[in-house]
Amino acid sequence: MNYDNPFLDGVLACLKKSDMKYDDQFLDEVLALLKDRGVAYDPENVAARWSLTLGTTISAEQVAHCLINLTLAHLSHTPRQDDRTRDLVTYAATVR
Repeated sequence: MNYDNPFLDGVLACLKKSDMKYDDQFLDEVLALLKDRGVAYDPENVAARWSLTLGTTISAEQVAHCLINLTLAHLSHTPRQDDRTRDLVTYAATVR
C-alpha cells in the first residue's frame, strides 16, 4: 500500500516486517483517526506552541520526529500497545 508519503510508507513497511502484524483494518483505523483528528495531529500547530515555549523556532517536521521518538520510547517498554502504534503511524503520516 502506498500513501504518497515516503516516511509513512517506510514505517508501515517496518511494521509489516516486524513481529507486530497489523492488517488493513488497523491501517483504516489510523486513516480514520487522521481524518477525525487532523487538527489535533497537525504538527504546524504544535510547532508554533513549542516554539513559543522553547524560545526557538521548531519545525513541523521536528515535532513529528520528536513525537515519533517519544512513542518509540514508550513502545520499547511496553511493545504491544495498539494505541501507541496507531499514534506512531499517525505521527509518521504528518511528516512531509
